[in-house]
Amino acid sequence: MPRLSFLNNEKVDLHSTQSILFHLGGVAIRNSLPGPSVRKFLLEQKPKGRILLLSIGKAAEEMANAAYEILQSQIFGGIILTKYGYTSGKNFHL
Repeated sequence: MPRLSFLNNEKVDLHSTQSILFHLGGVAIRNSLPGPSVRKFLLEQKPKGRILLLSIGKAAEEMANAAYEILQSQIFGGIILTKYGYTSGKNFHL
């Protein structure tokens, strides 16, 4: 059976609709995760200067954590606004 090999060496059986759909679903989920998306964007863009972090939405904490990992020394303050129940309760200290 023909197989297609992707960058992560994952093999996908091209004759199996289930295998193709499962792979595409995984790709879609990996590319839509807010933390990794923010991390990738910031590593590519390399923002300069002091940063006031503003993160809003249900994924606000995850996005803020990702931004903090990359821009830690540049962030001088910020606001994280999320829906009740969508936070770990962790406090950020700059």
